[in-house]
Amino acid sequence: MFTSSLTQLYLRRLFNQQLLNQNLKQFSTFPKLRGTSIQISSQKPPKIRIPVNNQIKYDFSLLDDETVAQFEAKVKQETGLKSFKLHTQENEEVPDQKIEELLKRKFQMQVNQNRYDVYPLFETMVDKNVSGDSQKIIDQVFNGKSIPISRRVILYHYFASIIKNLQGTNKALNQQEIEKALQQGLDDYVKSYKSQIYENPLEQLKNAEKELGDLKDKQKQLHLRSYKYASMVLYGAFSMAAAQLGGMGYLIFIKFSWEVMEPVTYMVSAFYATVGALYYLIYKSDFEMASAHELFQDKKYNQLIKSTKFDEQKIEFLESYIKDLRDQLGILQNEGEKFEEEHSKQ
Repeated sequence: MFTSSLTQLYLRRLFNQQLLNQNLKQFSTFPKLRGTSIQISSQKPPKIRIPVNNQIKYDFSLLDDETVAQFEAKVKQETGLKSFKLHTQENEEVPDQKIEELLKRKFQMQVNQNRYDVYPLFETMVDKNVSGDSQKIIDQVFNGKSIPISRRVILYHYFASIIKNLQGTNKALNQQEIEKALQQGLDDYVKSYKSQIYENPLEQLKNAEKELGDLKDKQKQLHLRSYKYASMVLYGAFSMAAAQLGGMGYLIFIKFSWEVMEPVTYMVSAFYATVGALYYLIYKSDFEMASAHELFQDKKYNQLIKSTKFDEQKIEFLESYIKDLRDQLGILQNEGEKFEEEHSKQ
């Protein structure tokens, strides 16, 4: 029944070998945990990784029809956690909200006293007004082929529109009726793909980009503070050495004599030799202005990270997350424009 020329044309254009070779990348497979950032997996149903402690981590399935309260109770029962909560990005508790709705946006997870940011997948961000039949059709047609997530979402929604227009008839359809249903499915998809598929992922992308920008600004400030600290330390050491040089000259040539100051200069030299040896024992390198500046800067930066609880790993996580989401939205936008162009020609 789905052998019309329009369907064949669309499938050839969308899934010819050239496009498949260009887009074999799978954007996510397993749940990811990096620092305080978590990305759920692309499995069906998706899974989330819950760190009970530094050694033990559990993966739990996220079922669309399950409520937040039911999921929290299940996790606490199976892990023995005393405290486990899911919050919205605004830190609101939503115990009656369905997991399907929660997964459309970034949310927070509290495990005992630790908080984590959980980032949704592309396929959980879109409206799931697709039928099980449409998913079965696509999975059967492209069984064993690596199809980008964005294109699967497009086909799920497109074929759901077609099936919707074919429902309610128990007779065999002629070619004209099939063509009409296919055309109506295309019409419905073109009208709804932006609101149902494109807009929310785009909003989540903008939010992630803003979050990454804010983190990089904060990181830049930490680097600047640590650079100033290292410079201050070295300028202080230089000032002390210069003051000592002037003071020793005054004491030797004006106030006292070399006979009096010679033992003092020996003690000062021994003091600096001891300081140099101590520096080597602590930092495993000889004191040089360039390397010392970098060493003091890095040490201060690490101290600032700990004192401010800055999650440096989140920057790397968000860069990877944003790149994947941009790739997915790029595919979605291009195919949506092709759909609209095809629709306008009909």
